[in-house]
Amino acid sequence: MLALIPARGGSKGIPNKNTAVVAEKPLLFWSIDRSLESKNITKTIVSSDSDDILSIVKDAYGSSVELHKRSKDLASDDSKTVDLLQHIAELYKLTDHIVLLQPTSPMRRIGFIDDLINAHISAGNDLTVSGYYSTDFPFGKYNNIPRQNLSALFYDDGSVYVFKYSAARAGNWIPENWAPYVNDFPYTMEIDTKDELELIREIFLKYYKL
Repeated sequence: MLALIPARGGSKGIPNKNTAVVAEKPLLFWSIDRSLESKNITKTIVSSDSDDILSIVKDAYGSSVELHKRSKDLASDDSKTVDLLQHIAELYKLTDHIVLLQPTSPMRRIGFIDDLINAHISAGNDLTVSGYYSTDFPFGKYNNIPRQNLSALFYDDGSVYVFKYSAARAGNWIPENWAPYVNDFPYTMEIDTKDELELIREIFLKYYKL
């Protein structure tokens, strides 16, 4: 089973986001570390269009991590993660599942990745995705109905996605046979803004090792 960590060099919201320092490490290193700790993952791949990012990873992890130089068509602002996922599936045809770990959702509990993988395999899903349920809806949509009377919606948190190989190979981001795996706050936090990056920096070590 392989893990894919996408770490594009460019970022509109936060320059060099994937290598921003969090708790004295580049942000993407925390995803690499959790991948290498997994009992199920046998190969960790970091994919980037940036030679600097690939060099930093190679210097820190050596042969423990496989590097993938991403082509320009897979690294533009308009490119989709599912396109990269499909490309990796085409390159690594002997794998049974692909675990996608996004660097911008770095707060993963010890064992969380393996717990999700085990649930995914046991259920026979094409995709299992971490996230949370919320009853936060646009103002006025339900005319002030008490939220406890509304059905919560599931939101992915960007932390862990486990795809069966066939779904990844088909480029199917949301296959019919998918299931949610509930994560808890603050592990659901994603970094999309500078303020979120600063907040993660403040609380990271308090929660990361739990």
